[in-house]
Amino acid sequence: MSLSKHSYTDGRGRRQRTANYYVHFRDHRGSRRNLPGFKDKGASAELERLVSILVERRISGEGLNQALSRRVEQLTPAIQKRLAKWGILDARRVAALKGLDKHLDDFQLSLEAQDRAPKHVRQVVRNTRVVFEAIGARVLGDVRADRVQQALKNLRAGEGGLSVQTTNHHLRAVKQFCKWAVASELLTEDPLRLLKPLNAKVDRRRERRAFSAEELRRLLDTTSHGPEHKGLTGEARALLYRLAVQTGLRANEIRSLKRSSLDLESGAPTVTVPAKSSKRRRDDVLPLREELAQALRDALREHGPWEPLFALKKSWRPAEMLRFDLRAVGIPVADDQGRVLDFHSFRHTFVSNLLRSGASQTVVKSLARHSTLVLSVDTYGHLEDGEDRVALRNLPKLDVGPEAEAFAATGTDGREAGDAGGDAKQDPDLYQSLYQPGADQCSPMPPQAGDWRRCRDSNPGSVARRQFSKLLH
Repeated sequence: MSLSKHSYTDGRGRRQRTANYYVHFRDHRGSRRNLPGFKDKGASAELERLVSILVERRISGEGLNQALSRRVEQLTPAIQKRLAKWGILDARRVAALKGLDKHLDDFQLSLEAQDRAPKHVRQVVRNTRVVFEAIGARVLGDVRADRVQQALKNLRAGEGGLSVQTTNHHLRAVKQFCKWAVASELLTEDPLRLLKPLNAKVDRRRERRAFSAEELRRLLDTTSHGPEHKGLTGEARALLYRLAVQTGLRANEIRSLKRSSLDLESGAPTVTVPAKSSKRRRDDVLPLREELAQALRDALREHGPWEPLFALKKSWRPAEMLRFDLRAVGIPVADDQGRVLDFHSFRHTFVSNLLRSGASQTVVKSLARHSTLVLSVDTYGHLEDGEDRVALRNLPKLDVGPEAEAFAATGTDGREAGDAGGDAKQDPDLYQSLYQPGADQCSPMPPQAGDWRRCRDSNPGSVARRQFSKLLH
């Protein structure tokens, strides 16, 4: 094995030497090979040593260890192709020589074969492609942690930059690609294994809020008497909103429902979301309150079993439809704190009402279809105005004196008769219509604090009616 520059005759008959060094060696079959190296002699010498090791490993039949694999992955595509053509690299290395565009196509096929939702597949592949274009990657060896980290930082920079949460989605997508590449033996290790998502709470660009009881009442009443919009009557839109806020169904899940998805005739009415439309990719069977089931019976008397529940067009934009009805009611889309109402706010309202009702942890997690209660509480649990102060008023009093003892003896805790510590602001009729059955381990409308404490103490495993993220931690 040797290293030298080649000589050649140019068009004018003059002898010239090549700019690059060449590595001269015999491969595992004994054939003489000339491999173009680099202009730098030191880099070419390093390539010579690597090729010598690869040939020896090929002759002995030994595989490449992790260190050698990383060095091979860092070779230029032209050198890799030469070594693969001569058989010095095995078939797995030949597969890894494809450009990233080809690998992305294979990655997309792999996601589709796992029966992932088409929208999810498109989003993951698109986010991965954005990162690869930002770092200028063309082959697998170009994907490095430092370059990806810098690219995500650049995407967040500037006035119109992406939010932290959005770039976290990009990072998760490209890390998913790298894990697939390792599992497919295209990479020996994940180059992004040390990268972690940033704290999205420090840069929230869009924060949802839940509907209040009064807002829900006004929205459902006004919409039911409203005009037709986007092919749906006012009554149909009001029923759609009510279904969303009483079941927590997402917009795409509601779009997939047919008359056959409902079981309204049994003593326990339910709605079934098919696995292909569920985010969890499994059949979800959710209970319905009897009054909602009756409203659905009345509205769907003429529907066939395979007819869609709502006549939604392919171009249906749930947020746009909701904004139309919010304007009619006079409810602002964004409040003074910048928190917005959109269609997914119905799901936030559903989970918040479950937590407020005193439902057990198991019930909340099951009805919300979440993997952990932390997601239900931290992301979907919203406090109403003054609710934290009501919770503080329910704490034991520490005052000592004749006046405090007199209050303790009467059980009023210093409040006037009939004062339920802010609970009077809640509408018991609306709670009865919105809360799920079976979530009443503690009454959502305790007549006074003493009854509430006794109910709480008798059900120590339940989620307190006012327990939300800020109070849990």
